[in-house]
Amino acid sequence: MASVAEVPLDWYLDNILPPLPIEANIDSLMESLRRSSVITSDLDDESPGTWLAFSDCEPEKLFEVDILERLCIVFDAIVGATKQQMERVSHSGFQNAVSLQMVSDENEAVNTSKPLAYFLLNNEASYGAEEGAEENHPWYQIINPCFALQPHDVEKNDMEILNQLDDPNDNFVLGAMQNILSKDPCRRFTFGTSINGRRAILWFSNHGFSLKSESFDLFKDHRQLIHLFVSLAFARRSIDLGWDPSLARVRYNPEDKQWRYLIRVDGQTFTTVSVLADYTAHAGRWTRVWLVKDCHGNLRVLKDVWVDDRRQAEHEILEEMLQDVRKACGDEDCEVLKNLLLTPVAFEKVCVDGKVDSTALLQGCKSLLNTLENADTLVEACQRFHYRIVFLEYATPIKDERWLGNVFDTLADAVGALEIIHRAGWVHRDISGGNVYSYVSAESHRGLIGDFEFAKREDQEEPRRIVGTPETIASEAAVWAWLFRPRLPTTGDTVFKFRFRYLFLHDLESIFWILVQVLFFNENTASIVYNTTSFLQRAAMSERLFPSKVDIFSDGLEHICHRSMFLKDPLRFNNYNNGLSRTFDPVKSVVSQIADLLVARYRHIEGSPESLRVSGPNNCEIHEEIQGILDDNRSVIASIRLGQGVRVRKYGVVQIHRQEPHRRGAWLSGQTFHI
Repeated sequence: MASVAEVPLDWYLDNILPPLPIEANIDSLMESLRRSSVITSDLDDESPGTWLAFSDCEPEKLFEVDILERLCIVFDAIVGATKQQMERVSHSGFQNAVSLQMVSDENEAVNTSKPLAYFLLNNEASYGAEEGAEENHPWYQIINPCFALQPHDVEKNDMEILNQLDDPNDNFVLGAMQNILSKDPCRRFTFGTSINGRRAILWFSNHGFSLKSESFDLFKDHRQLIHLFVSLAFARRSIDLGWDPSLARVRYNPEDKQWRYLIRVDGQTFTTVSVLADYTAHAGRWTRVWLVKDCHGNLRVLKDVWVDDRRQAEHEILEEMLQDVRKACGDEDCEVLKNLLLTPVAFEKVCVDGKVDSTALLQGCKSLLNTLENADTLVEACQRFHYRIVFLEYATPIKDERWLGNVFDTLADAVGALEIIHRAGWVHRDISGGNVYSYVSAESHRGLIGDFEFAKREDQEEPRRIVGTPETIASEAAVWAWLFRPRLPTTGDTVFKFRFRYLFLHDLESIFWILVQVLFFNENTASIVYNTTSFLQRAAMSERLFPSKVDIFSDGLEHICHRSMFLKDPLRFNNYNNGLSRTFDPVKSVVSQIADLLVARYRHIEGSPESLRVSGPNNCEIHEEIQGILDDNRSVIASIRLGQGVRVRKYGVVQIHRQEPHRRGAWLSGQTFHI
């Protein structure tokens, strides 16, 4: 478990929780609760007493269910006393916004990883009753998951694992808060509570970081528990409890088991149709992509993402890049390029109470950096702002394109777009099978490039950051080092003196890896290979060339070595038992020709210090050559339909099946990572 920053308890109460209602006074509430014996007094006048609900037992010996059931009694008593106090002050009635719920069936908590107790927004209660929806009170309703795992609740076999944690409840609370944020797109942040014996800790998590408070005595520190319960129960606005005011849940569709949402972007309202991509389970930038309809019923694509504060918004990057293209390449090339990019039709940095929604924004729009000492270290690597952008085109990611001829056409158009971008001195840095698209309109078929979140000027200085999609990142970009430089320096002024930077060639290498992916992850549906040995060979090769994010970014030298060797080896398809179908021989030839071009250009540039002093290509011959190779070979492969004909399970068990008809719009190949 990653380390979670600890903050002072009073600071948490004042800055993280919703503000106390002005009609509520904690001191008066404590006196009222003592008079009604909700807080019992001990014989020792100096003792703070304890809660009546716990006066007949030793809390440390209670089981989780017992502790939480008794806390529900305390909560109801505090809410009742608060209502009376607020009505006396304002002479009007009050309804608490939040209730503390206990799960009636313990098996539900076990089977769904849910806490046995949680806070629930009262006006959300009806959502769980929709026919075909989840069980009552699903994750998207829960506000504050409560865990009270005690040592005697745990099986002996699990104790060794739990004893390795700072607190056995930490993983449970963090996991529950992660579930809330990942399963509910309406949520900006959430709270949590863990109880261990007498000690309670308050938690907070948003789309950038998590933190926890100092612990307090649940049974004697009455002020702190009252503050927690009153703040949550009488929050005036749902946004104070973590809800996003620009996104509303409207109805549940039992057919696809998805909720429909209304989302506001730049003054326009869009209705979701389906989820195209959801990478919130991976945390990171918490990316969600929906197919949506605008107010006229036109299909659009909406991307919701939390962007690193050090980065510009995507539309700002696009505007700057197109300005540079117009200056460097002229109006005609700029219009050509715009026709090869996804077209933004609406975009905005999401605002809450008139301020940009940021992970560093606390209750009352206070900044985390201005309220907590040393907060800069707490959020240094995780400050993000909330951003949405809507695109005109609903296209097919090239990784999901089923006709090989369309793959070639799309890649040729993508290389043409990159030629203009590179000539203007820019690099994309995240070309992948998920953000190069095959788009069919009434007028034509063309390739499109999207996702310019990491694009930059090639000569723009930036701290060392590995950026890209693991499956298609260029070998050098993955290890942040020159891999094609001369073995021995020939002069005093050598490439060794030049700090590594992302080159235009790295974008083109990603195009190469997209094509290699097509080879290794697909079959010609007209002649599926049913040979188990061949497929196992291909699967082994795929695993070496296309590792997971963890493999390539954490311990990627071995995998990068495989990729670099494959790229450099002119006999790459002869020297390995790769198990590829013979019907893909024309594609193998194309892959080899492109690889040879890339390697030759890498060696030329990295062997010449003068070449590295200049950003951008000195000429764009390599772009034209790659386009020529794709165009010249298109007719040979135009009739090949792609499909996944064989899949391998563990222990050598192989299942053969035919690909279902392709459905357009399964966005994004895999999450983009930067470290």
